[in-house]
Amino acid sequence: MRFNEDWNWPTITIRPNVSGLHSGAYVAIAYEVDGAGKPVHELGRACAAHRPLFAARPESDSMALVIARPPAPTAALAYIIPTATYHAYNSTGGGSFYDDRVHRYRAANTVSLRRPGGGLGARLGEPVDPYDTRSTRQQFAHWDGKFIRWLRKEGIACDFYTDLDLYSATALDLTRYRCMLSVGHHEYWSEEMRAHVAYFVTQGGNVAVFSGNTCYRPVRFIGSEPGQPTEMRKLAENWDVLKEQIDLDPRVSGNESHLIGLTYKHGGGHWGTWSRWRRRWVKCERELIGFTVKRPEHWAFAGIHLQKDATFGAEKTASSATRPTASLRIGPMTPSKRSQSPLGSQDGKWAVQARSAYSVHCCETDAAVQEKCSTWARPTGLARWSTSRQKAILSSSRSPAT
Repeated sequence: MRFNEDWNWPTITIRPNVSGLHSGAYVAIAYEVDGAGKPVHELGRACAAHRPLFAARPESDSMALVIARPPAPTAALAYIIPTATYHAYNSTGGGSFYDDRVHRYRAANTVSLRRPGGGLGARLGEPVDPYDTRSTRQQFAHWDGKFIRWLRKEGIACDFYTDLDLYSATALDLTRYRCMLSVGHHEYWSEEMRAHVAYFVTQGGNVAVFSGNTCYRPVRFIGSEPGQPTEMRKLAENWDVLKEQIDLDPRVSGNESHLIGLTYKHGGGHWGTWSRWRRRWVKCERELIGFTVKRPEHWAFAGIHLQKDATFGAEKTASSATRPTASLRIGPMTPSKRSQSPLGSQDGKWAVQARSAYSVHCCETDAAVQEKCSTWARPTGLARWSTSRQKAILSSSRSPAT
């Protein structure tokens, strides 16, 4: 089967043998048994014995991600699983939105949503994350699985949905929640997704972004039945060059900063170098440089007694500057010439555009011209529009989860 085709798998009704199943992210595992019904391989034996499993290859090739939606809201938070981004990078069937140098596939413009690899077991051309080699990038276990495990440990309840739920807005009514979570790598969005989030925020809802490269690339979902897309088409490299707009509202079809208050135009990343001779990615580690403090009086540095021009984050730790996102979680690292930002700068190859990651803007809902401002939001804060005097103001508020 091809990457842009419906693989026509049969629909399987899953009936869990537990009572009171909660909304969440689950994994369905297929394993072989012998004539007596006993597992043949170690994966099956681990399942039968209810031993913990890690969703990494090769075991993840036998796994499917299952998102259980609630029949009615049971929590204040709605967690959106980034299904579209999973499939954008998924080369199963011979193609994705990217050149896959590992498997020698060329980038495509349209991919199927009905094929393996949508979160687990994907064929990927991505380099391994040198700081977490156990799980692969662009898969559920790498970002979302860890964050969900932390939420459960902290006792923070969430209801779970996918990008397709956010797109169709049939099973998901965001206005019945206090906050929507965007986590990990939530890159590909449709205009419908953005419109539903914009309306939610206008009605007083909150959006917490704990992901990098968020809402950066526009896609369109395609299907013969309304609300049941089977394909996804990439519309442009980013929203700024999008020509097929369905809405003139910049929160829906403009730069993503109009919706979430930040833009990946001031971000970037380092993944490594492709070696044509070795046929693999090399030099994937990031140079340890750290961050230089420029505004020690800012509230983000309160209580840690850093001085101006002090450097931190260059140590070899899990939260150092070698991570794909900055140690303060203020945004992704970007290859650029020397850059100065209001909070800090890096004198080297890698810089963090902190203003973009923290920026907050205002917009007039009844005017064509969008007014921007440069106030500051908390890195763990929530983007919120509150309607007052015909204005939609994007302001910060602290999450009850932080």
